[in-house]
Order: sequence, then structure tokens, then C-alpha cells
Amino acid sequence: MRLPIALLLAPLVFSQTPKRLEFEVASVRASAPNQGNGAQTPAAARLDPSQIRLNYLTMQDFIVRAYGVKAYQIIGPDWLKTERFDITATLPEGATVAQVPAMLQSLLEDRFGLKVHRSQKEFAVYMLGRSKRPFTLTKVEPRSPDSNVTGVVPRPGNGVALGLARGALFTLYDNKMDGKGMTMEMLANTLTPFIGLPTVNGTDIEGFYDFHFDLVPEDYGSMMIRAAATRGVSYPPQLLAQLESMSNPSFLSSLDKVGLKLERSKAPLEVINIDEVKKTPSEN
Repeated sequence: MRLPIALLLAPLVFSQTPKRLEFEVASVRASAPNQGNGAQTPAAARLDPSQIRLNYLTMQDFIVRAYGVKAYQIIGPDWLKTERFDITATLPEGATVAQVPAMLQSLLEDRFGLKVHRSQKEFAVYMLGRSKRPFTLTKVEPRSPDSNVTGVVPRPGNGVALGLARGALFTLYDNKMDGKGMTMEMLANTLTPFIGLPTVNGTDIEGFYDFHFDLVPEDYGSMMIRAAATRGVSYPPQLLAQLESMSNPSFLSSLDKVGLKLERSKAPLEVINIDEVKKTPSEN
């Protein structure tokens, strides 16, 4: 009996793996060292429709962007946090911003021999939840519904400004914390480097919101130091130990006023385990 050709080809169709996403051309090199004059070379990430430029980023930074995880979810050698590289890559015609992480994964595999596996690990966390007060933040429309571009944006003074998906904006400066068009998931994720523990969204609150929180100088300063330490800035051990005992009371009070709270808890989170990675990339 002769079977229809479509039936014979079906196993081939369903066994095909998705096409590997890759940059068209990529340059990878070790970042130039600081000049030793006390000035810190700024890390920078720029993306336009045809090219991505990632300068003075650590290998940990690249893995964060490639796999969509936080720095604390990466388990690997210490040098991942210190060795810095510059990557300039051209996107294939028709590629989208959403495909860039997969392309970056391919690049890290090809040039650094990166091999990873995923697993679960229990972490001490802060759980963002509802407090006893009514939730009073006003829901807003997303600022840019179709945008998934994220990263550091021009910041006010010595503060921090982060652009998030859907046009959301987070700023921390001058003893104030502000959010524009942020979800509770965005708020929890963004808080992590500033409060010392991974933060998990435990609310059932959906939608986008604006908020403004006033902070006392002590809380603002401790948040900025924690964030800098997360990025690899060195501080005396005594100062870091002191931060462990600081609970950011003005921030917790601001959260409570709008019907939110942070509580210590434990939660299993996904981690990226680094099986293999080279310190020196293969040649361009």
C-alpha cells in the first residue's frame, strides 16, 4: 500500500528544531582598562534597529541580558563579576528586539564557549504583598504599549533611572522613588538591588500604576550603596554589615500608605548554573 507523501514527510516536519538565532556580524573584545585617574568608565547599552552595542559590561551582565535573569540567579566563577567586554553586533535584516537575547545566547556560546543548565534554588526573599490598608494607587495606561526596550536611561543628577518594558520608568534620586506606568511585577523586580534581597511579587494586583515615595536620607543612601555594591563597587565590610541591619523604615511606611508591604520569606527561584565559560573570547 502506498502512503500519501504528506504522511511520509510528517515526522520530518515535526522533528525540525527551531532555527538558531544569530547576529549577522559581531565584534567581541576585552574592555580597555580604566585610566587610573579615579574616573570610572561607564557601562553602556545601546540598541537601534540594525545594531547593538554593549560596552564595558561584565560577563555576568551579558548573561543577565541573554537569559532574562537577575545577577543573583547566576551561579558561576567570581570573575564573571569583574572581567569586562565590549560587544558590537549587527542584527539580521527583519530581526526584532525580542530576538536579541537569543542572539546574545548564541554569541556567548560561540565566542566564550558558554554552557549552562537551569535548576531551582531556595532563596531568602522579600515578598511584595498587600498591607491591611486599602490599595490606593491609580491605574494608568501603559506609556508605550508596544515597546519592550529596557535599560539605563539619562538619569537625574546622581540618581538612578531605568527604562522598563511598555515604556515604564523607574527613578531613584534626591531622596525620592518614582515609578511611571509600572506593574507590581516590575516594582518587585526593580527593588531587588536596592533592598538587599530578591523581591517577589506576591500581590494579585494587575495593571500599570504611577507612584511617588518620599525617603529619609538614611534609607536613600543605603539603597544607593546596595545597588552600587550589586554592580561590583567595593565598600568596607563594616559598611556592608551595617546595611544588613537597616530596614528602610521610610520606604516601608510609604508602601504601607498605598496598601503594600514587604515581608521576609523563602521562595524557590530558577538559577542559571555556569558549566563552562572561557575568560578570553575567540578571535573576531
